[in-house]
Amino acid sequence: MQVQSALDISSKPRRRVLLALAWYSVAIHRGITRFAHDAGWIVDGGYVRGGVIADKWRGQGVIAVLGVDKSMDATVKRMGVPVVNVGYNAPPGVPSVASDSAAVGRMAAEHFISRGFRHFAFFETRQLPGEVIRRDGFEQTLKQAGYEVHRIGLPTARLSGMKTSGLTPEQIVGRQLMALPKPVAVTAEYDDLAIEVIDAALAAGLRVPEQVAVLGVDNDDLLCPLASVPLSSIDNDEDRIGYEAGRLLERILDGETPPDRPVLIPPRSVIVRQSTNILAIPHEHVAGALKMIWEHYTEPIDATRVAAEIPLSYTQLHESFVRYVGHSMAEELERRRVEHAQRLLASSDLKMTEVARRSGFGSADRMGRVFMRKLNTTPSDFRNSILTGKDVQPSGNNPTQEQNKSGADRPGARPAAFHQIRSEKPRRSGSLTPTDG
Repeated sequence: MQVQSALDISSKPRRRVLLALAWYSVAIHRGITRFAHDAGWIVDGGYVRGGVIADKWRGQGVIAVLGVDKSMDATVKRMGVPVVNVGYNAPPGVPSVASDSAAVGRMAAEHFISRGFRHFAFFETRQLPGEVIRRDGFEQTLKQAGYEVHRIGLPTARLSGMKTSGLTPEQIVGRQLMALPKPVAVTAEYDDLAIEVIDAALAAGLRVPEQVAVLGVDNDDLLCPLASVPLSSIDNDEDRIGYEAGRLLERILDGETPPDRPVLIPPRSVIVRQSTNILAIPHEHVAGALKMIWEHYTEPIDATRVAAEIPLSYTQLHESFVRYVGHSMAEELERRRVEHAQRLLASSDLKMTEVARRSGFGSADRMGRVFMRKLNTTPSDFRNSILTGKDVQPSGNNPTQEQNKSGADRPGARPAAFHQIRSEKPRRSGSLTPTDG
């Protein structure tokens, strides 16, 4: 569907759409309103602001977060208008736009593997559908790489027969963390819970990230920087989730048959803060080489230059690097440069020669060859994909962006798998392909 021009919009009655977001996200709201401006909608945000839907509300469609508030769900159903759900909790027959939770889990695993961790855990609470998909993506990626994953949280404590009488939830989690091999990398279902893990670790006398590295999901910029240890988190592109929910509703209102599977939006990157900003590599010289690459990859260095700074022969360092990191120094340099170039292409209008220079490639031609080999696309096409919303399949290397809600058992806690993050740069619409992830 092409977004209509202002002239086209003014020639027909404007559609009125209700926002019934039982769990609120500023980024989701922003994405929906971006589409509303493009499509000429009138948006009713009364429920978002006051938690009340007018009894006599009349409109053409609803964008909702279903499965959290039964009363709201019933009210929306009685309206008898098309509904698009955000997340995984929609009843049968209601189309949805959601985060690709399996991809989020894979990204979390790849982030920790790239930092040299060998022990892993997943912190879970309510075990709702989206979180289970995320957990499975995390575990499957790590198991395929030969690692075991521990599960922690109150459900695990109950199933394991752990004596919890008289203990607070924080103490229970602290004891679970104490029992894990160290250093351990923990992914939580979303940011609020990741902060609980940090607090439980600190209360138990554990160091974060030296002994317990913690990763959240949502990149809530109101929470993550203010955690006891600033929290690394996965950016799930909630802004795009909202925009695509609006676009899907518009297509349905135009008479298109809704997809029978959720439309899944991939995560963007890991936003690295202090809680995972550590290398868990037991080989001193490999850790030194990796640190040098991370600090100097935008400069004109290569694997030979890196090895010259390390007191090992090139062959010894190369073999050890591959053993502990999983790929060569040259591949790590390319990975970091590609990630840096992707960020510049997505967030700026710099010319290709300048993007290449700032990313350490040296020339646009060199950058283009590496993009084709790693991503099967050109830098120009990658930039266009950001503007249009059409996805470019990554090479399998997790984009990492460097930067220097608990209530598991609480009524009204956030719904399952509604863990997408606002984008740093709004994206315009593009074609969507429903997928079951």
